Amino acid sequence: IKVNCVCPGVMFHTPDQQAQWSTTRSDYLLGRPSNARDNAEAIYRLAQMPNVSGQIMILESRIVL
Repeated sequence: IKVNCVCPGVMFHTPDQQAQWSTTRSDYLLGRPSNARDNAEAIYRLAQMPNVSGQIMILESRIVL
């Protein structure tokens, strides 16, 4: 049994959420939140690794204190 987890973090889905982006940009180390493509790529890559199991991949670049 292979079990891995991808934690996507904050993703914007509507224009209203995107408008809030300017107020939260400084919270992100990479200057942007994760998006659907980032998450899909992480899931695909984890599925391709036969020797990886029990891992948690956090796709969140925010600074959370």
